[in-house]
Parts: sequence; structure tokens; C-alpha cells
Amino acid sequence: MRISKKIKEKGNKKSVESKPSFESENKIERLKLLVIIVNRNQGQFFVSRFLENDISAVFEVYGKGTAPKEIYELVGLNDSKKDLVLGIIKESDLDKYMKIINERFSFSPTSKGVAFTIKISSMAGVIMYKFLTNNKERIKNGK
Repeated sequence: MRISKKIKEKGNKKSVESKPSFESENKIERLKLLVIIVNRNQGQFFVSRFLENDISAVFEVYGKGTAPKEIYELVGLNDSKKDLVLGIIKESDLDKYMKIINERFSFSPTSKGVAFTIKISSMAGVIMYKFLTNNKERIKNGK
């Protein structure tokens, strides 16, 4: 167990306070980047549903596909204008988000798209990890 040390000065004397590291008190979960590509104006559905499910970082950006028409038809997309939805999720929450995606994709023929994840292998800083895992209370309290 790693221990973080904090030095306090009291008058001319220095005292050392030790506090346990974040990873010794918390389970560190793997993170994934969830990517969804859907026809234009369908991305907002995923953004709102993911925010309802406490995702802390989700973004929607516009894109324009460059693949041949045959590829669009193969994956169920019918327009070259796309919404790209990006979200950072805990690996343990993947099934929850895939259920939302699958329900939407099976809703109607126009609600099709592509979804996949990319493993996040490293991150700089405990504060960033806390933010991305929606651990806002611990950030606020400085823990």
C-alpha cells in the first residue's frame, strides 16, 4: 500500500501526516472509450440517455462519411452525414450502455448505426480518473 505524505509546519516544527493513496482505498476499474456512429440527428438520443445513466463524459460531434454507398447499406446507414457520440465508461458498465444502444438500434430501420469500444490503457492523474468515473463527491472533498 502506497502512502501519500503531507508535511505540515507548526511554528518551527515540521510534522508528517500520512494518508492512504486513492488506489489503496478504491477499486480501480478499467475505462473504455465508447464510440457510436449514427445518422445525423440521432446522436442526441444517446447523449441524453447516457447522461441519465450517470456517465461523466459524453460528446457528440458531427461527421461526414466517405465510404462507398455499399458500405453504408451493409451497416444500415443511409446518409453520409453522421453523428459521432464518444463516451468514457467503466468496463463494468459496458453491458448497461450496450443495452441502451441495442434497444435503440432495434427500434426502427432508421435507428441503425455502428458501436464499438476502445480500451483506455493509461491516464495521467487521480483527479482525471475520479472525474471520468463520475466520482465527483470525492473530488469535491479532496479525497
